[in-house]
Amino acid sequence: MQAFSVGIGAWQALSASFETGATVVSVARRSLYCQAGTDLLCVGSEAIERGPINILLNDDDWKMLRGSVTVGTRLKFKDNLACGPMDINWSKSIIFAAKCPEATGVTAPQANLKNLWNLLYLQGKGPVAETVGYLLGRQGLTSSDPVMNKVKKKIVYSLKLLKKGWQRPYCRPDLAEAVKNLLGLGPGLTPLGDDFLVGYLSGLTLVGDRNGVSQGLRSELRVLIIDHLAQTNEISQAHLRWACAGYYTEPLILLLTGLAEGNQRHLHPAIINLLQRGATSGTDTAAGLLWALEHGKEMHNGYSMAH
Repeated sequence: MQAFSVGIGAWQALSASFETGATVVSVARRSLYCQAGTDLLCVGSEAIERGPINILLNDDDWKMLRGSVTVGTRLKFKDNLACGPMDINWSKSIIFAAKCPEATGVTAPQANLKNLWNLLYLQGKGPVAETVGYLLGRQGLTSSDPVMNKVKKKIVYSLKLLKKGWQRPYCRPDLAEAVKNLLGLGPGLTPLGDDFLVGYLSGLTLVGDRNGVSQGLRSELRVLIIDHLAQTNEISQAHLRWACAGYYTEPLILLLTGLAEGNQRHLHPAIINLLQRGATSGTDTAAGLLWALEHGKEMHNGYSMAH
């Protein structure tokens, strides 16, 4: 079967694993994860879209593969056409290695963030969207679930610590506390706290400022995230490592590109597409991105564009 996209992370792992292949470690409806040496790869249908560790198959090939594998199955990945029934063919010409566009000088996204926040409130899902709305005075923060209340309180505390970073960008204890509270927070293959951090990192990349605050924050956060990766699961660790290197999934890249270019026409479909990703992953990622832009005080003549 023929792959039509191979993420840069998957390509690097496969380059060292031609002979041994990879072992399937989990199988879901639209994707599976497999171990190639010390790296995790995600093989799936077109619906999961491109990403640093994603290998995409057309729907027919994915259905055939999905019906043939279980945990423990060995898959082979080859860069030629001599493939067997459990082999996946790929070539260097289909490598996906998109990085976030970086702001320069005082350049900043010229989008109307208020509209993006409104879309997140209307179409987003999960506790992160509700918590950010509470912090911005948009809504209350109530739940009859004591476990969920505890999660929301941790989110509130962590986001306030991240906000402090703009005034005290090198106060490592505050940033470290935020990272330790968010990493691994919530259920799922990629916990909500991890998805928020991915979005937040991407937002810091976009913000251009005169004194380097945003880039100082990003550098500090990347170090802290890598230092505390053991707090979350292996699947999320793989995504976070590539986010720290500046590589993101296609839905997030499309939104980041629209923001960087100030392309209003592309922003609405881009954020809707991101919000639809996973149970809450897309919403959590979008909230992290907007939270970074919200507090980029140098972003637009010294004012946030969310109000």
